[in-house]
Amino acid sequence: MTTFYGLNASGVSTLFSSLGNESSRTTSLLSDYASIRNGSYYKLLKAYYSQTSDSEKTTASTLTNKLTTDNAAWKEVASDISSLKSSAGTLIKEEYTEKNRSSLEKEISSFVENYNAVLDSSADVNSSSLSKKAEWMTRISSNNSASLEKIGITINSDKTLSLDSDTLSNASLDDLKSVFSGSYSYAGQVNSAATLMAQVASSGGASSTASLYTSSGTYSNLSVSSMYNMFF
Repeated sequence: MTTFYGLNASGVSTLFSSLGNESSRTTSLLSDYASIRNGSYYKLLKAYYSQTSDSEKTTASTLTNKLTTDNAAWKEVASDISSLKSSAGTLIKEEYTEKNRSSLEKEISSFVENYNAVLDSSADVNSSSLSKKAEWMTRISSNNSASLEKIGITINSDKTLSLDSDTLSNASLDDLKSVFSGSYSYAGQVNSAATLMAQVASSGGASSTASLYTSSGTYSNLSVSSMYNMFF
């Protein structure tokens, strides 16, 4: 029997047969993709789950509720991060004068509240990346603890901040300016950490609220990264 590079006629036939199978798999994959895009896959799933048992419906409902809760948590942490960035940004550019002291104290109080809110809400989402950024922010505070204490801000055992209004009122403007004024100040460093946290919340969490399907039941045009973030 004639051979071709060590393959006889039977072997060649098997080889091309396997290639045909790969083509079939590719065709099947493209068919599945088309059914997702035109919404028919969604309709089939909807029809299937309309006939499922109560226990299966309960499981599906539980998963839906979990996704809703997770999305709400991501929205909250994104909002808190935005508020912290706003407070830090204001203090970085503020005028540190006696005439402006009352406004400064209010802004510093808001900064502390927003800082604590970020730590609280970031703990409610399951993200190692966000946790690392939050940990970095708390290390920034720890490294500046001596300067913070001079103006009435102390670090609690849970890494949140506490503010003593009397100490703040009696703090020198130079000390306040040293802590909060400029991009390289404590406030500037916290703002940088918050910016990185905001990027995580935007790409890893808030984007997961996007739906796979539009209101009409057709497949929405999500990017590959957006679809990956919905499940990981």
